[in-house]
Amino acid sequence: MKSDTTDTLISTWFNTIENNTKKPLSPIFFSYTVQQNHEEACYLFRYFFEKVMNWSPWDALNYLNKEVVDTFNLRKAYSNFNWPKELKDGRFAYPYVAHMCYPDVVKDFDRTRLWIMEYNQILSGGQRKATDMFDADNDGFDKSRILLNYYMGHHPNEKFKSLEDMYQFFADDEKAKKFLKKIKLIEPCENYFDTALEYFHQSLPLNEGESSRNELLYMYSEFNESVRRLEQSIIAEKKVKQNLNIK
Repeated sequence: MKSDTTDTLISTWFNTIENNTKKPLSPIFFSYTVQQNHEEACYLFRYFFEKVMNWSPWDALNYLNKEVVDTFNLRKAYSNFNWPKELKDGRFAYPYVAHMCYPDVVKDFDRTRLWIMEYNQILSGGQRKATDMFDADNDGFDKSRILLNYYMGHHPNEKFKSLEDMYQFFADDEKAKKFLKKIKLIEPCENYFDTALEYFHQSLPLNEGESSRNELLYMYSEFNESVRRLEQSIIAEKKVKQNLNIK
C-alpha cells in the first residue's frame, strides 16, 4: 500500500536523476516499519524499471546490477528491501529485486537459487561469513551438497579433466580440504561428512549421466587412497628405522 510520501519520494528521487545530483534521499522517506519501507522501495524500483528504463520484469531480472543502482541513486531504496535471511543485506543479490517487485511474474526463486546467491555473496568477498550459511540451519546437509555441486559445475578453471579425475582429487583428504577451505566449504565438510571424498560423492546427483554419482569410482578412489597412505606409512617407517640403524 502506498504511503503519504510515496509520490513525493518518486518525484524527489526523479529530480536527483534529472539534475544529475547524487544527493542521498532524505531519511524521512524510509522511516516506517520494515514492511512499509520495503513496499516504498518496491514502488520506487517499479517506477524506475517501467517509466525510466522501459524494462519488463525479466529485463529487471537480467540487467539490474550494482552499477545501475549506484548510477541512478537507488542505493537508499535498495538498502530498505526486506531481504530473506539467506541474502541478509542484499549484497550481490540484484536479480532478486525483480522477484520482490514482481512476485507474480518472476517466480523462479526457490531455496536452491537463494542458497546459490547467498554463496556467491561470500565468494565475492561480501561481509557475510561462510559460517553464517550453516549456523543453526536444518537444511545444512542439503545446502552443503548443492553448493559444492554448483561450484564444481560453474568453475571450469579448476582443471579437472573428468569425473574420475575429480574423485581421485577428493580422495586425497588433506589436499581436498585445502581446496574446500579456499572455496569456503570446509565447515560443512567437517560437520556433515567423514571425508572430503564422501562430501564430493554425496554432492553429485543420483540421476544417470556423465556427472552423476558413481559408486564404483567412489570405492576405487577410496581404495587407491588407502593403498597410497599405506605405502607412505611403510616408506616413513623404513626411513625412521634407517635413521635409528634398526634392521
